[in-house]
Amino acid sequence: ITTIERSLQTFSHQDESGNKAVDLHEGLESALLILSPQLMATPKRAEIKIERCYGKLTKVYCYPSQLNQVFMGLLTNAIDALNQAAEKQADRSAPKITIATEVKDNSVQVSITDNGVGMKAAQVRQVFDPFFTTKAVGEGVGLGLSMSYQIVNNNHQGSLTCVSNPGEATTFTVRIPLSLKIQHNSPLVSV
Repeated sequence: ITTIERSLQTFSHQDESGNKAVDLHEGLESALLILSPQLMATPKRAEIKIERCYGKLTKVYCYPSQLNQVFMGLLTNAIDALNQAAEKQADRSAPKITIATEVKDNSVQVSITDNGVGMKAAQVRQVFDPFFTTKAVGEGVGLGLSMSYQIVNNNHQGSLTCVSNPGEATTFTVRIPLSLKIQHNSPLVSV
């Protein structure tokens, strides 16, 4: 119970109103703990394996609760993609999400890759548009990735990108500059 409580506090950063230097690995691990029931095996698919390829990161100056919401959204979308893949194809490799972190080009980079069915080029071009969704009607409103894009690009002067091809893995990459200095009057996205 203590571990879950600590994880929820780390994820939400309820005791913090602004921005500070944080360890992004803590936010990722908190999101994974919260999502752990969704990673378990179901009648339609095997347990989703998590592969951690964590590099040595420095702390990043950011709005931690906002970035944690981005990580939660990206991981939830990866789980949804793997569930969709399980329904479409019986003979698939074991479902897996790979999380890779590294410092690259004066930025901290976090990549989240699922081995689902991928997306077409037209879908990738629209994936950050408000109200665009690849999910069935009634299963998604298409705001999560749009809001994540605003949080990363606007509030953190970083970038959120997507690379995918049909039948192949999908990778979302978050980059946050190490030299980021957030102004106290920066516009916040409510999520």
